[in-house]
Amino acid sequence: MGRKKKESNIRSVMYSYVGTDDQFDHFLKMMIHDYLSVDDPYTNQPADSVGKVENEVA
Repeated sequence: MGRKKKESNIRSVMYSYVGTDDQFDHFLKMMIHDYLSVDDPYTNQPADSVGKVENEVA
């Protein structure tokens, strides 16, 4: 049996924004990106890190 997706209680959001058109476009892009990436594990991957490597000559 599959898992059901939890439905959000929020149906609408109203913003009052003061800024330029370009700033508003950037704001909307970030809001949409954040909304879409909430359930997508590939957008929230931690940065790859490489541990310290010690080279010894035998």
